[in-house]
Amino acid sequence: MFGRIAAAARLGARAGFRQASTQAAPAAEVPRWKTAAQSAGILATGCTAAMIYGEFNPLMAEDLELHPAEYPWSHKGRLDSLDHSSIRRGHQVYKNVCAAC
Repeated sequence: MFGRIAAAARLGARAGFRQASTQAAPAAEVPRWKTAAQSAGILATGCTAAMIYGEFNPLMAEDLELHPAEYPWSHKGRLDSLDHSSIRRGHQVYKNVCAAC
């Protein structure tokens, strides 16, 4: 089968058939008003779709709430609310860095 195709291609090349051109014809220039009209139509369609989407998916006030994070801190006694290791580190930073000023 492929032999027949190859033979036909060789025969066609010998017979002087014109090969297809790789260069395209110059494209016709589109007027500016048509381009502007197409752009305006696409913009109007997009705006209409956005408005319809907004109508069907309203924003609820409860979607905008921020809730504080829950941390396992105990604030029951006088000294329970203080983190002693953090206080110690802060005092050491003060002594080494801030006290010089």
